[in-house]
Amino acid sequence: MALTTVKTGIEGFDALLGGGIPKGSTLLISGPPGSGKTVMALQYTFNQARKGERALFVSTCELLYTINKFASPMAFFDLGLIRTGVNLDFYGPREEGGFVEFWDYSLGTIMEGQYAGDIFDIVQEKVSSHRIDHLIVDSLTSINL
Repeated sequence: MALTTVKTGIEGFDALLGGGIPKGSTLLISGPPGSGKTVMALQYTFNQARKGERALFVSTCELLYTINKFASPMAFFDLGLIRTGVNLDFYGPREEGGFVEFWDYSLGTIMEGQYAGDIFDIVQEKVSSHRIDHLIVDSLTSINL
C-alpha cells in the first residue's frame, strides 16, 4: 500500500521526502537562525492555500508585521490568500478556495495577560473551529522559553 503524501510545493524538498510529507504527520524543521526555516514554512503555507486548503500560521517569535514585510517581495507570497477570519463562517458550509490565516502569539502578546501554557489549548480550539487543514507553528523554541 502506497503512503499518501502531501506535496509541499517545494520541488526539491518533495523529492527529498519521496513525494511529500506523509499525510497526517507532524514535521519538525530545525536549523540555526537565518537558515530559512521560516521562509520554507511560509512557502509551504501559501502553496497549500493555493491548492484550496486552509492554513493557520502561528508565529511565536516574530510579529506579523515583520513577517509580511520580509516575505511580501517573495514570489510565493500572495496577499490575496491572507484572511483575518473575522467575516468567515467556520461552522457553515466550507467556502471555496484556500486561505492563510496568520495568528500572532509572540512573547509580547503573552506578556499582555495570556499564558504561554495555554497556547496548545487555544491553537487546538482554533484548528477545530476554523476547520484548518494545515497548522504551522514558528517556532516551538519560543514556546519552550
